[in-house]
Amino acid sequence: MKTYLSLICILIYGVSFPITGNAQSNFSDQSWNVGFQGGVLFPGPGQVNINPPGWDFETETGFVLGAEIDGYVAPKLSVGLKYLYSNASLKGFSDAADVHTIAGTIKARFNIGEKLQFRPGASFGYNRIEINSDVDGSNGFNVAGIFQYAYSLGNGKAITGDFSFISQPVGGNGDRDITFPPIIYLTIGYEFGN
Repeated sequence: MKTYLSLICILIYGVSFPITGNAQSNFSDQSWNVGFQGGVLFPGPGQVNINPPGWDFETETGFVLGAEIDGYVAPKLSVGLKYLYSNASLKGFSDAADVHTIAGTIKARFNIGEKLQFRPGASFGYNRIEINSDVDGSNGFNVAGIFQYAYSLGNGKAITGDFSFISQPVGGNGDRDITFPPIIYLTIGYEFGN
């Protein structure tokens, strides 16, 4: 619980920075970027529901790997495509779940000084869940919020940090409904662009 409160405080502090959208920055001339991320998938707080037979499982800590491409469609707005692979164990269940997510993204981009950029946004896409057990794989709809920071290294390169989540409000495999509420992840990455 303390971890979640700390992350929320960091996010609120970051959003409360004075955003100087007109400041010249190392991001001002970019038209696209490609990024790669890795990080931690946090446990819970909700449960993965498999119905029938009405099973509820809490998730344990896992890992996340991702790649994304974004293109500017306006000076402070980009759209893109993101692939995310996450792996987490379920408490009381012998096998881990592999979640593959492909989603479209939309992000606002606000410069904070010359080297830092805040990118709040959202993603909407497709989940494919594989569990090595008697439960068949699941297809579902993913919706997520994105809170990304980027620190410019110059020449179109940057270090990124993402605070986001995966979810599946609707999904299943034809025999069972498989759904879960937002599961938070935190990643650090590298991007390049022009």
